[in-house]
Amino acid sequence: MDENRIIDKPQVLTNIRIQQLLFENVTKIYIPNSTVKFPLNIPVQKIILDNDKLGTISDKDQCISDSLMGTLIDYLTRIVIFHRTDAFDFLESGPINSVTSNPQDRELLNSLIEKCKNDMQDSAISTLTKDQIELIEELCIFEQCFRSGRSFSMNAFNSLDDITITKIKQMLYRSKYFFDQYGQPAIIDYHCFISEREPIDFPEDYLNKEIKDLRAQIIGDGDYLLNDAIVDFKVSINTRESSAWKKQLWVYYLGLIPEELNDYGVKKENIQWLVNFNPRTNVIFKFNISTISEKGKINLLIGIFNDLEESTFQVKTLVNNYFDSLNERGISTAEQAAFIRDPFKKYKDGIWRILRDEYERFQWNFAKRYGVLCKYNGKLYLVKRNGYYIFFIKSNKNLCILHGGARRIVHHDLQYFYDTLPLYVENMKKAFGPYNQVLHELSKEVKQFHGEGRLHGCIVDIDFYDHVYLDPITAELKIYSAPSMTQRKVYSSVPLLLNDRQINSEDEIGSTFYDEITDQFYTYTYQQMLDAYRKNEKLGNFTLVNNEYKLALPTNANDFLFELKNTDGLAEIKEEQFYDHNMYTKSRIMNMIQPIFNYHTVCLWNDHILTAKPQMRLYDAGEIKRKRLEQQEALKKANIQRQKAKEQAQILQRKKDSESRVYELIHNFDEMQYRRTYKGKHVKEVKVQSLLSHARKLKTEKCNLGVIRKLLELAIRNYTLAKLKNMILNRDFWIKLIDSSQYQYTLDSKDIAVLNESIARIDKLIQEYGIPKEAGMAVKDNDECAVGFVDLCFNNAIVNLDFLDLKGIQVKMLKNVRSCGAVVKGKQLLIYNVAMDNLYFVK
Repeated sequence: MDENRIIDKPQVLTNIRIQQLLFENVTKIYIPNSTVKFPLNIPVQKIILDNDKLGTISDKDQCISDSLMGTLIDYLTRIVIFHRTDAFDFLESGPINSVTSNPQDRELLNSLIEKCKNDMQDSAISTLTKDQIELIEELCIFEQCFRSGRSFSMNAFNSLDDITITKIKQMLYRSKYFFDQYGQPAIIDYHCFISEREPIDFPEDYLNKEIKDLRAQIIGDGDYLLNDAIVDFKVSINTRESSAWKKQLWVYYLGLIPEELNDYGVKKENIQWLVNFNPRTNVIFKFNISTISEKGKINLLIGIFNDLEESTFQVKTLVNNYFDSLNERGISTAEQAAFIRDPFKKYKDGIWRILRDEYERFQWNFAKRYGVLCKYNGKLYLVKRNGYYIFFIKSNKNLCILHGGARRIVHHDLQYFYDTLPLYVENMKKAFGPYNQVLHELSKEVKQFHGEGRLHGCIVDIDFYDHVYLDPITAELKIYSAPSMTQRKVYSSVPLLLNDRQINSEDEIGSTFYDEITDQFYTYTYQQMLDAYRKNEKLGNFTLVNNEYKLALPTNANDFLFELKNTDGLAEIKEEQFYDHNMYTKSRIMNMIQPIFNYHTVCLWNDHILTAKPQMRLYDAGEIKRKRLEQQEALKKANIQRQKAKEQAQILQRKKDSESRVYELIHNFDEMQYRRTYKGKHVKEVKVQSLLSHARKLKTEKCNLGVIRKLLELAIRNYTLAKLKNMILNRDFWIKLIDSSQYQYTLDSKDIAVLNESIARIDKLIQEYGIPKEAGMAVKDNDECAVGFVDLCFNNAIVNLDFLDLKGIQVKMLKNVRSCGAVVKGKQLLIYNVAMDNLYFVK
């Protein structure tokens, strides 16, 4: 940049962007773009004034905009309360501006200012008329146009209705009460100025000076300055104080002009409070300046001067570029277009400060990152050497390399990158130059069958859902469809993918893309894409998508793709239902490497690459595919064996679980708390009869019925019932039977009585149905899984025994006998309550 150029073209100083940078308005330009960390987390006092009970004065039903209402309240306060009828004089002073360039507008403005001085001299809030308020409204519209640089228009003027006038007067009364309570202003409409040099009043003052003389400055005019406070009016519906309001007060305070304070007898050291007053909500927000130290205030000023330094650099660059563009009008149109597309083409090798606008334009034109913004604070630098670029952003703490709008911290100075850039590029090109070339050829092949062909990282898009992936380590090609963020389906060929998508896709449309050459959008169905593929395949136009290629890749690729874990040869085949995140990590890293080949920009840096020597190996895609098919076949066989083993284990587990459920069921039969039923859906059409005449009820509630059930089962299983009748069923018999089992239980006389009586009653059942085939049997289905349990199994009946001396049928026992009956078909289903001598016939 040539800073010694003379600014001899007045039109350059009329540029709006240049004027905004030279004269940064506090609220409109500086605060929204400031990088300074203002002290915002400080104690703020919120005070609600109580002069009326109106609460928040709504902005609904008012006939003017909120911004115009705020300006109107501010100027009516000055004119009506403090009788400053000269409040608008600044509009007609100075050079021609946006509101005075038109003679008719200038004449109207002068007449309105004169009328204000005459008609508002003795005005008061209570006697304000509609005509007086509308007079000030017109002048406020002029004021807004002046500050925004717009031409004056009466379209913004609205005749005020009674509701709006009432709200205006209510807020004026609140303003008057505020000053009555906190003191009268020493200065109305004070000024703010921050710069390294003396103030420049107008852009024209830089004419015939050198570019190096340009300096950005912050200017502003505050509302009211009391002897001990800075007060700013905010007519807003918001009930909370915004951070922008605080920042604005800090800048006003730091930019107070000592000469102006002296003229009004105000001492800066006496100013202790920064105050925002909102007449709409009748709320005051105030905080003490002493909450930060003098050192903190100095640091704030240093930060502001750093912002001004950046603005100065930008305005110098803009003016210099303007003169460059004038000189370039003599060169060819093609060269001009190249300079416009690449703003850094004219830069010589070296390290340069650059503008954000230039960087974003470069990203737009070359990286196709439309609308990318570098939102981080700091200064942007370009390192350029041998036609290759690296972009950096430098803050007070770190130096970061840029990739679009993203950044990564680096640990060297800019000179280091300038010195090592050629070697870095050379090693990267050796390692991945062949790979990048094959990717671009693959993109061309995809476009031949009307695919989008967009290349990003290791992936070429066929359409939004369907892609081709080329692995940068193994050279393997993967054709896949990813219908969602959690699923992926892999195909062995492109026709299989297109055919499957045509059959199963809800939408016939396949690819939609924009052709820059024809400047048109094209849309193709999956059938059209499939037809185009077959046509080109017959012509022999496809090699890459058919795995007919050879590709040289570094065997030490991990030295270059340094975020990856070690990868050696073909990876083991995995299920493709979910994403292989390693695959997308490779693609993300390659996406940051590709700018070296696509538009000569380094976006990723690792010092190891400077010493890494690529050890190249030629991969044969056909051989890779053969190995992959072998792996797939082996995996298929392994999956079949694994599935069989899994099914067998499931069968064994089901058997084990069913047996456990049956033994649990038996235990349930002998518990008193389980539900019993006498009628209803569970016992519908169940008949009952007694085997004995006037049999007494067996009292079993205090017996261990589980042991009794087991002893009876053993007795019936080990001895025929005829033998049992001839045996002496005394205590010794039953104890001997207990000893032969796993039970450890002491029988008392009640237990023995129940056992003997139960044998006698079961004998009646056996007389009816014959000798049982089984006693205590688990009933199993065709898969050998237990479905239930029966106590006695006869030739034509199965029986569950109930030993509880309770009426009705246990619900679980009823379900059990029915489940067993579904397996052992053709048998009568019985439940015999031994204790009650009730035999139930179940259907």
